Amino acid sequence: LHELNLLLRGDSDTTFLPLDVPLPENVIHVMTLDADTRTTRDAVASLVGKLCHPLNRPHYNAAKRVVSAGYTILQPRITASLTSGD
Repeated sequence: LHELNLLLRGDSDTTFLPLDVPLPENVIHVMTLDADTRTTRDAVASLVGKLCHPLNRPHYNAAKRVVSAGYTILQPRITASLTSGD
């Protein structure tokens, strides 16, 4: 996650392979998922809605180039699947 943040901030000194296309600018939210994560579009939209709530917005100090307050990490509850044998 640390290197992903560096990459999204424009640092080229990461272990990520060079991209053929530039990264999107002004990334607001990043969602990382494990290979076995199962979710729906509605769940993702709900999480983004929670992140966009005014109380969860980060306060960015442009002079220091850091988030000084108000960051949020969401970790949804994980439960075992009752409908699958895998």
